[in-house]
Amino acid sequence: MKKLSSKEMKNRQYLFIAGCVLAIIVCYKYAIANTLTLYNEYKSMENTSQGINLQSSKNVETELLKVNAIIKGYSADTLMVRRNLLNEVNSKVLTNYCKIVSFPETKLYTEFGFLIMSNTMELEGSYFNLLKTLYSIEFSEGIGKINSCSFYVVEDIFKKTKKLRMKIIIQNISDHKI
Repeated sequence: MKKLSSKEMKNRQYLFIAGCVLAIIVCYKYAIANTLTLYNEYKSMENTSQGINLQSSKNVETELLKVNAIIKGYSADTLMVRRNLLNEVNSKVLTNYCKIVSFPETKLYTEFGFLIMSNTMELEGSYFNLLKTLYSIEFSEGIGKINSCSFYVVEDIFKKTKKLRMKIIIQNISDHKI
């Protein structure tokens, strides 16, 4: 191995120091500077997003209260719904000169974790009276939501007459989540 002179040694040391400084500048320019810039942006966004989160959480709470109020209008206790529904519909049917022909058992099923009660009723009367009854049922509180309505004609064999019937399906949401 060849022995280096002190001048060559100093040149190599200067070259090594210059290479290290150049490597540090390149690392700072491409890695550290971008990291610091992104960190500063993150901090500024974090400070502003706290105000936005409070505002958006208030909006979500108000929307949730609106939805709960809508659901509350169609919710009912599972034990009392059939009796209350029959009483309410019977009073509306009597005032509109119709009659209840059938009121089969309540069908229960779950959807999105809620218990949904579906009641089917058949009413008989004139077209105008059935429409008045349907309207009064639809816009009364606590009965439920009318899901379906259909009209059909039934022929009475003994009296040889035709009678108009209306089949309605009323649904309620249970207060208890499953």
